Amino acid sequence: MKGRRGKDRSQLKPDDNEDVHRPSHYVDGRSMQPIDVIEDWGLDKDHYLANVLKYISRYGRKGSGDDPKLCLRKAMFYLNRRIERDD
Repeated sequence: MKGRRGKDRSQLKPDDNEDVHRPSHYVDGRSMQPIDVIEDWGLDKDHYLANVLKYISRYGRKGSGDDPKLCLRKAMFYLNRRIERDD
C-alpha cells in the first residue's frame, strides 16, 4: 500500500508507526493529511503559515482539555506572527 509521497507502506521500518505517520486527528475522515496540503501549497517554506494550517486542521479533533478553542488560538498566534513579519 502506498503512503504519502508514494512510499510503499509495507517497507516501513519497525519503528515507523501510524501514530507518527498518520495520526488520527489529522487523517480520520479525510482524503489528504494537512502535511500533504502544506507541501502541495508550498507552505513548508513558511513555518508560520504551515502551523496556521496545521492548527486549523486539528480544531475539534485533537483533545484540548478544557479549552476546545486552543487550536484556533494557536493558529491565530502563528498568523499574527506572520503578519508582524510582513510589517
